[in-house]
Amino acid sequence: PSLLLSVMITSHVSHVSLSGLSPQALSHSGRVLTRRPLPYVRSVRRAHNNNKARWTLPSSEFQSLRGGGGLSKRRTCCASSSGDQSQPYGVPYQFPPYGELDPANQFREIAFTSETSGRPMFTVAGFGSLLSEKSARTTFPDLENFAVAQIRGYRRVFAHRAPIFYERGIANRETREESSLSCELTGDPESTLTVTCFDVPWSEEAVAAFVEREHEFRFNGVPYMPLKGQGTLMGTLFGVGGISRPTPGMAVLCTRYSDEEYKSVRCRGDASEFERRYGRHGVTTIWDDPVIGSEEFILPCRTYLRHCVLASQKIGNAAKDSFLDDTYLADRTTKLRIYLSRNPTILFEQPPE
Repeated sequence: PSLLLSVMITSHVSHVSLSGLSPQALSHSGRVLTRRPLPYVRSVRRAHNNNKARWTLPSSEFQSLRGGGGLSKRRTCCASSSGDQSQPYGVPYQFPPYGELDPANQFREIAFTSETSGRPMFTVAGFGSLLSEKSARTTFPDLENFAVAQIRGYRRVFAHRAPIFYERGIANRETREESSLSCELTGDPESTLTVTCFDVPWSEEAVAAFVEREHEFRFNGVPYMPLKGQGTLMGTLFGVGGISRPTPGMAVLCTRYSDEEYKSVRCRGDASEFERRYGRHGVTTIWDDPVIGSEEFILPCRTYLRHCVLASQKIGNAAKDSFLDDTYLADRTTKLRIYLSRNPTILFEQPPE
């Protein structure tokens, strides 16, 4: 018992950070710019007097972010000394969504300089297969700060088709079990979604590789708050420790697109590009499935769904419950928990050899 108590106390204290900086004036293009916190940062400060905001200066690559004068940002908030340890760090959400990110700008809007390595980085929000750190490291071997976090105003939906499912032979056209996950706005800014967030080295090549991997999505910048006590056995059982960090920030989130936008923007109006990615698999629509909302909507790909469920279970109860209760089928009514209770054999599905 004494050892356990020691571990719990040590884990809890490790979340606390009291660092902070006062506003500074920066010279840029012959002008003096006074750094003023964004509205949601001011809201955070008002909400919790013990919280301090830490801002880092951008590296030379980001001196002209957002048309000039923009700063890359990192905020560090103190952990609450009491309360539910699987909740955000004592700070109520007052964060509006950033909005759509333009891949042509290489996600510079949310890029920042790492406090540890000094390298330019950007943060990715994982909500499906990227709930698994192993899967995330397969795609991003140099990732840092893998953490469990929370965003607001979004839900997961199994309502679009991903070409990789057809390439790997795990999509079933006959049973309509072929859909992948995306995130979409709920219309309720108070709704929550548990995700993972991790930092990856920024470069134009790295962003291009990310866009290629997630080609069918719209990319939104979203604020996230870390969750304490999630991600390890101690976090799952006792709500302490876990894969977490006391640093809220902005992340790129893959969200719902439309066929028209995908073809005109992502494929640049090139019909052969759509054919190369989807048409050769017999797919004519990605997002605008005509049977969505009916009794014959597309269903989750079984192998992919099992992988995501297992990944959410491994990083704690908050992630597991969020995945089951904040994820919907294409009808936007049936929660994943209900669907799995009706189709329990999905959890025994094995990938093809």
